[in-house]
Amino acid sequence: MKKWIIGILILALIFLSLTYLLIPPTFRIVNVIFVKSNVNAVQRTLNQQQLWDKWSSDEFTITKVLSNGINVGSSFKGRSVMGQIIVIPLRDDSSGIRWESSLPSASGPLERISGYLNAISLKEKMKLAMDQLKIFCAKDSNVYGINIKQTSTKDTFLLASKFNVDQYPTTNEIYRHIHALKLFIAEKHLVQTSFPMLNVTSNDSGQFRCMVAVPVNKIAEGKADIFFVRMVPGRFLTAEQKGGPATISHGHESMKLYFKDFKRTSMAIPFESLVTDRTMEKDTTNWVTRLYYPVY
Repeated sequence: MKKWIIGILILALIFLSLTYLLIPPTFRIVNVIFVKSNVNAVQRTLNQQQLWDKWSSDEFTITKVLSNGINVGSSFKGRSVMGQIIVIPLRDDSSGIRWESSLPSASGPLERISGYLNAISLKEKMKLAMDQLKIFCAKDSNVYGINIKQTSTKDTFLLASKFNVDQYPTTNEIYRHIHALKLFIAEKHLVQTSFPMLNVTSNDSGQFRCMVAVPVNKIAEGKADIFFVRMVPGRFLTAEQKGGPATISHGHESMKLYFKDFKRTSMAIPFESLVTDRTMEKDTTNWVTRLYYPVY
């Protein structure tokens, strides 16, 4: 009987020793993933708390924005857990993400084992969120708010006109010049080959310089304030927007962010292709506009 008791005590001591030797007082939980997205785009996505609901079903809260990541907190089984996400640039179109959290364990052996099992559950919870983040960031429409594609255009013959205004041009002002171009096209027996085009830029004096153009089927001579332009065939980054001026403006800002993130250079001025005739469609939410940015 004494040997049996001694054996149990020895096993208990071995159990306690292994518990304290193998299970640390604080559990360090690390997950790493690689994302097919630009590092700046990933950072902006992580910085926006409202976007977390789109890729994580759990409650994680941004506690501090860092230059290369964020500090993040969550509640797990009644405990407050703090962690840090670091974003690492790999290439222009890919990034690494490292998420580390720590979970303190209790002093008792059984509590340590329970803490170890909790740490495994927390690691899985973090991994699930990161896997969803990887899928989310892989789509330009998620991180930039627009679906960006590379394309080219065959419409290189344009009849155009320019005008300046003190405020952003109204729909009537834009289409007054477009209609003048269309009348000239009909007069010259030309064929319009695609949608009207628009470019608006502001200068230092606060004026807006505007250019409208209509693609035509062949070279033609202009007159007065109507002139012919031959656009150089090339590559374009394009995005289609559905909505009014605010939506279109957001599209331009997103495209500029994309150019900045990927260090792309525009070889000429961008333009809008006015798919919807805005004089016929009064509801701006139904306007369809394609943004075209020439690139090298």
